[in-house]
Amino acid sequence: MNTGGVNSKRPAIWACASLGFILSATACLSYDSNGFVSFGVGNRSCDQYVADAHEPQRGFVYETWLSGYLTAFNAYNLGIADILAGTDLDRAVSWLKHYCSEHPTAVVHAATEKLIRFMQER
Repeated sequence: MNTGGVNSKRPAIWACASLGFILSATACLSYDSNGFVSFGVGNRSCDQYVADAHEPQRGFVYETWLSGYLTAFNAYNLGIADILAGTDLDRAVSWLKHYCSEHPTAVVHAATEKLIRFMQER
């Protein structure tokens, strides 16, 4: 009988979920200059993101946040099925890391808006 499988993965899943809650709890929400509320790690500064991205588990939390943000953008913008058309999430993450390295005082969700504008202009 195989004792591996789903149950053997639960500790890793819980660890990732717990880390995500811990990271997002410190920066619960903030108001964007355009008046919308942003939740989670998108409220962290770019320099914090760049530092956290060096640790795979912490970087994963930001990548998951970015994936959700871009998915919501796709869902709520008529006529745009895939803002990353012609590229992929890994390249978007690389773009965001580069942007954040160049703009350490920016906030991650504002940097993500810059990514979206860049993708729209392509």
